[in-house]
Amino acid sequence: MAPTAGDFFLERLKALLPAVRAAGEATLVIADGFSCREQMAQGTGRTALHLAEVLELAFARREGMPADGPPESGLIRRRRTAERRARGRAALVAGVAGAAVWTLARRDG
Repeated sequence: MAPTAGDFFLERLKALLPAVRAAGEATLVIADGFSCREQMAQGTGRTALHLAEVLELAFARREGMPADGPPESGLIRRRRTAERRARGRAALVAGVAGAAVWTLARRDG
């Protein structure tokens, strides 16, 4: 049976994960594919960044983002803060919509 693309990927991954684990905290881990980033996160505990995120990180560092911890840590903190704010806004919109529906139902009923 001929090797598949999945076999090729797994062989490369077996070699790559130990190298990522051994890399220093200041080493930037880059992987453009979603599956590759997930494998890195699950297999090493590090967050691999997409090239676009690396560029965002470079601009943020230039603008004064602190450089403490792994390079991706500041970007991850900013992303989580943005996600929390988005969830809060979504909850507010859902609450207002629910109140409007309740008010209209009471008025029409």
